[in-house]
Amino acid sequence: MREPTPEEIALYDAVTRRVRPAVIDVFGPDSTFATCKIAIDVLRHFGVDTVQPYPIVLAVFNKPFADEIRRGIHPTKVTRSDAPGGPWSVGLGTPVPGQPFIGHLVVGDPTTGFLADLAIDRVSRPERGLSLTPYWKILPDPAWFADPRAFRPVDLDGGAMLLLDRLNVRDPLAYQQSRNWHGEPAGDIRSATDLAIGHIASDLSA
Repeated sequence: MREPTPEEIALYDAVTRRVRPAVIDVFGPDSTFATCKIAIDVLRHFGVDTVQPYPIVLAVFNKPFADEIRRGIHPTKVTRSDAPGGPWSVGLGTPVPGQPFIGHLVVGDPTTGFLADLAIDRVSRPERGLSLTPYWKILPDPAWFADPRAFRPVDLDGGAMLLLDRLNVRDPLAYQQSRNWHGEPAGDIRSATDLAIGHIASDLSA
């Protein structure tokens, strides 16, 4: 794994800032898979050919919940509370008995450790201490990208924590069955991609 170049870092910043608004303009907020697909198309347009989707089960913990985990308490032993300021968690892509597995998608590049979740705003809960916006990180250990059984905690600004879980992904290709991944109607993917590319090209040339 190598360090990203300054040009790649500028591109990561622009993609994180620009893709999700372009997708929401075209698809609306319930568009996780379209967001991931368009982010990949945009990154490849700008020369990052090694980026790919990673299906996960995502758990998000507010700071009081995350602090319990940091003290060594297993997440299943922390009691969620509806009280203001209490421990609270939410998930995306969590398996539901009797329902088809869909999962959640993030974007990653194992050559640099780049990982981005550009649709995490779907589980933003400010009243629970979770004000979530699209983000990117460099994962220092490339093993997460190669191991389909991997867990990875990620600390966010403000003390919240994510758990990127590949172990409990029942079907790593389930997202390809989603109409949202295919951007139906098909023209929507192209229009949102072109919109994001235009904004990003302007940002990078400024």
